[in-house]
Amino acid sequence: MRFLLLLLPFIFFSVASPPSTIFNSDPGPEGDQVIPHTKPFEIFPNPAKQFFSLKSEYFSQVPTELSVFDVSGRMVIQLNALVFDEENISRIDISFLSSGLYFIKLRAGNYSATKKVFKI
Repeated sequence: MRFLLLLLPFIFFSVASPPSTIFNSDPGPEGDQVIPHTKPFEIFPNPAKQFFSLKSEYFSQVPTELSVFDVSGRMVIQLNALVFDEENISRIDISFLSSGLYFIKLRAGNYSATKKVFKI
């Protein structure tokens, strides 16, 4: 019984968490809009140890905000402007975070996309 209770949080997040790629938009005056890209951004390495990199052709072309949330929903990182290199890659330092699951949310205008990253 104790073993099941210990696994319950992992089962909950693997079943009830959003898909690894969420494509949504905040409702605006024009209604819902969807980014016409199939891969809004990629995260690597995943799992990550000290940093992870984001690669995005869409988000590198527009002013983009990044938020990182822990599993309890607490924001642990907020960057108001991401800087991408010539290969459309931005590197994010997570060396100060505890090991675990985090949700990465990128936002550009009314568009947003979310993925998961594991910190080891």
